[in-house]
Amino acid sequence: MDVAVAKSELTAAGFKLDAEGDLLHNPADNRTSSNSEARHFVSDRFILQMKRPGAN
Repeated sequence: MDVAVAKSELTAAGFKLDAEGDLLHNPADNRTSSNSEARHFVSDRFILQMKRPGAN
């Protein structure tokens, strides 16, 4: 999943982006194959911290 799509879907559902990180980003992943266990630690991933509306 593309990070822009995830952000769009979550904000459309009412969540607010609180923070994001690129700790799991892997630019070497060409995103042409599925994310199976064999590729678990080499796939490109992202981290989004979202807040629910009204949550403290």
